[in-house]
Amino acid sequence: IPVDGVVERGIAMVDQKMLTGESRPVRKEKGSDVLAGTALVDGKLYVVATAVADATRAGWIIRALDEVPAQDTRAAAYANRVADGLVGPTFALAGLSLLVSGSLRGAASILIVDFATGIRLSAPTTIMATLTRAAADGVLIKSGRALEQLAAVDAILFDKTGTLTLGDPAVSDVRTLNGYSEEEILGLAAAAEIRLRHPAARALVRHTPGARGSWSRPGSHFPPMATSTTCVASRNRSRGSPRTVARSASSRIAIRHDPRPATSSTGCAEAASRRSGLRQGTRR
Repeated sequence: IPVDGVVERGIAMVDQKMLTGESRPVRKEKGSDVLAGTALVDGKLYVVATAVADATRAGWIIRALDEVPAQDTRAAAYANRVADGLVGPTFALAGLSLLVSGSLRGAASILIVDFATGIRLSAPTTIMATLTRAAADGVLIKSGRALEQLAAVDAILFDKTGTLTLGDPAVSDVRTLNGYSEEEILGLAAAAEIRLRHPAARALVRHTPGARGSWSRPGSHFPPMATSTTCVASRNRSRGSPRTVARSASSRIAIRHDPRPATSSTGCAEAASRRSGLRQGTRR
């Protein structure tokens, strides 16, 4: 998404981890705000731009990083004091060299070798390089002093667990109902997800052997953040969350369920599958 703006129409899943650190895609629909630098995972959006280029949130972050005070640290202050303290001894050594050798060139050579500048630049250069590397890894540090204070930190409190995840889910368990095998359930689920780019869809396809086959047919329906429905072996196959799948008038054939809250037990999400037969004469 190249601009900050407001969604005029459309529904889509947007990956905002570059700005928020949250790896889970977020649903965007009419009236939702979108930010430059975020990525469209699935769906289509028509956006009215409210800010472009440097005026976007991403542009503000870039400017803030460019203006980070790298010299506002104890290390930089100490380096400046050491450099200031070397000025007098350097002139004294140059004068002594002139008296002993009588050579202006020798005295000038001592003055040219500027130890102080290297010492002054070492601390801010190191800090700026560290801040830049951290930003490249998705960690934004507001100042050199904040970076320096990390050395004394022995505990960190995170307000969002999403900032600690990789955003790369995997299938952990499959439980079947009504006599269906695990292989058949995975095959049907992957057939409904093969064309989607949502992280959960990619996880199902990766987990299913032979998932790159041509299961899904033209006319398959893939609404963002709902169920995905496709035609396999003359039947409709749907895959989605238990709540969305339960709304369809079809027979449940598989579900992964844990009565405990997922976030407090294993961190697993639930997915359900249904199937329904096509009525005679129905065209897809």
